[in-house]
Amino acid sequence: MEILNKNNTLITSTPFPREIFLKICTESGNNISEIKEVKDFTHEQIHKIFMLSTKKFMSGEICTEQLSDIANYLYNSLLASNKAEGKLYEALQAASELTFYIRTAEKTHTLEKFRDRIVSYYKSFSGEPPAQS
Repeated sequence: MEILNKNNTLITSTPFPREIFLKICTESGNNISEIKEVKDFTHEQIHKIFMLSTKKFMSGEICTEQLSDIANYLYNSLLASNKAEGKLYEALQAASELTFYIRTAEKTHTLEKFRDRIVSYYKSFSGEPPAQS
């Protein structure tokens, strides 16, 4: 994934974490050999992959760039399949933007908002109690 600043200058470029993605797909119970195109993922498959990716991110098993790349891929899957709505869509959109907002000094409140959106989505389905304010 290439991250550009507002002047279209390259900030960073990272390869898609294919091996990590495939491992997460397998661990989340998804047989992706049936997937021919990005739009072929079901909503449930996307949810399971994102939940496990987020869990691995929160535990430090994968880094921000890897979560962001995976989320961007899944986000595009929702867009391609015309399922782009709801909390999953919002959480994927937020996660896909993490790399940009971490690398720019702009809008730190946006980074915090995106982080909170991701954690809130994860906790609402994981059974973990919400963070105390």
